[in-house]
Amino acid sequence: SFQWKAASLDANGIAHPMKVNSEHATVFTPPKGYAVKTEGTNMAFRRDVLIDLNGFDPAFHYFLDETDLNMRLARAGHATALVPLAEVHHGYAENTTRSADRVPKDLVDIGASWAVFQRKHIAVGNHKTHWQERRSEQSRRLLGFMQSGQLEPRDVRRLMKGLDAGYAQGGLRQLGGAPLPRYSSGPFWRFPSHHRETVMIVSRPAQAAIDRQTATEQVSEGKIVTLLVMSPTALFHKLSFDPAGFWVQKGGVFGKVERSEPMFTIYSRGYRARRETVRVARQRGFERKNSKLLP
Repeated sequence: SFQWKAASLDANGIAHPMKVNSEHATVFTPPKGYAVKTEGTNMAFRRDVLIDLNGFDPAFHYFLDETDLNMRLARAGHATALVPLAEVHHGYAENTTRSADRVPKDLVDIGASWAVFQRKHIAVGNHKTHWQERRSEQSRRLLGFMQSGQLEPRDVRRLMKGLDAGYAQGGLRQLGGAPLPRYSSGPFWRFPSHHRETVMIVSRPAQAAIDRQTATEQVSEGKIVTLLVMSPTALFHKLSFDPAGFWVQKGGVFGKVERSEPMFTIYSRGYRARRETVRVARQRGFERKNSKLLP
């Protein structure tokens, strides 16, 4: 399932879903006060435009940095293309601000980033109301984690105290970065692009170790490889990318792949394998004539 899809930004920096063509790129020039949202994990900019706007503002340490740039792009009258089939598998890792299961550890930088955003994009008279709304959002998020047993009441108090401290800190941060060099220090790096054979290896848990070796060998031959490991269960499907260079999808023959699917559906192994191949065909290249489905 998707963490993010197409979205716009209102004048308060809040994202709203957008309906776009699911197959083709769509170019948007947002109306005054609005912007097109891009996600830091999957976006690209023209170098000259980025330089003209002085790049990313380092006052945003990790949160709202792309949102700030999106607002400045829109203000300068630039268009943004949303390309639905340009998908990124975003691996989720623990860091200093969140645990591996996405529970917050520290909200200081979130508070600071909202303060910086206000200074750049929100009228001074609206700062108090805007901050109260953002603070309430974070409070509701933390209470949700507390209700699920992932946070204690004392954790909620500590995190909210950090959020407020960050907000005060953000009011003092220096805005803007140093000018960027107009010209690059080296030539443009050519991206190697050529047709590659695509392979889906359908496996079982008992056979997975052997099939992983086969997948590694196929990757060494320049192929795009997906290893589909299905057990005779209703386990949810999970996707990962093996360090050897191939996709690994694991789950039950009867389990759901997308969140919108039923908890249990009767499928044969063959039908499920074909269904999953079709589902990722455009992204993995299975529409080409030289693609293969390995039993």
